[in-house]
Amino acid sequence: MIIFKRQILDEWMLLTGSVVVRTFDFTRYRSGGFSGWSDAVQNPQRGEDEHLYSCSVVDPGHAGYVRGCQIVRPKATIKDLNNRFGWREHNNKERGYPLH
Repeated sequence: MIIFKRQILDEWMLLTGSVVVRTFDFTRYRSGGFSGWSDAVQNPQRGEDEHLYSCSVVDPGHAGYVRGCQIVRPKATIKDLNNRFGWREHNNKERGYPLH
C-alpha cells in the first residue's frame, strides 16, 4: 500500500504533465477444482467516464477474474497552483522566450 497526500500528488502531476495509472486484478477460483483457464470469452469494458478500463472472464463453476486500470488525473489546475504559490502568469511571447 502506498499512502500520500493527494494535494502533493496533484502538484507533481501538474508540474510534470503526467497522470497516475492505478491497476487492479481480482481473481477467484475454487480451491482444488481449478486446473487452468478454459477458452472462456473475455469481456472488455470501458467506464462511462473513460478513465476506467477493465476485462473480465467468468468460467462458470470454476473461476473468474477482473483486471484493469484507472487513469487518475489531477483534481487541481495550473491556475490553482498559480494562486496557491502566488505565481504570476507571464506572456512569454512578449518577453522573447521560446514557446514549447
